[in-house]
Amino acid sequence: MLNTVIGLLVILAVGAERGRVVDAESRDVEPLPEKWSVLSMVTGFHSVTSKKAGLSVRVLESDGSASVAEDPVSLFIVATNNGTSDIKQRVWRLPEGVERVRKVTASRCGLDIVADVDSGGDEGLDGRLKTKSVTIKTCFLTANGGLESRLRVDRAK
Repeated sequence: MLNTVIGLLVILAVGAERGRVVDAESRDVEPLPEKWSVLSMVTGFHSVTSKKAGLSVRVLESDGSASVAEDPVSLFIVATNNGTSDIKQRVWRLPEGVERVRKVTASRCGLDIVADVDSGGDEGLDGRLKTKSVTIKTCFLTANGGLESRLRVDRAK
């Protein structure tokens, strides 16, 4: 299911990026069935190219919280070589959530994600939880640029 959702998001992103209207004809489009409701939870998308490994790497933000929650945004990393007959792809969900993603950059062995996280119960004057910035360092590349099967995650404060 997640692979299907990710594939659809990639198709939507590529179509939006090209910005072309293929057919000027007007049409009505029915909503997708309920099984696609998971798409409504995707609230952010970041794309980075790892030149060393020749991979496209995407970070998907998914906010499934119905109420105020501490660090409600889940992060998924999708790495693919964009191959046709020899496709190699990995999808991982990071073990901790964040409040919001600030920046995503390629690193030597994966991605560095700068994000805000809740500070652990301290409230500001507006009643909202205070946040602090952290860097989440992820590694999923071997020394020769291949994809690891596991994702290593380190959180620097």
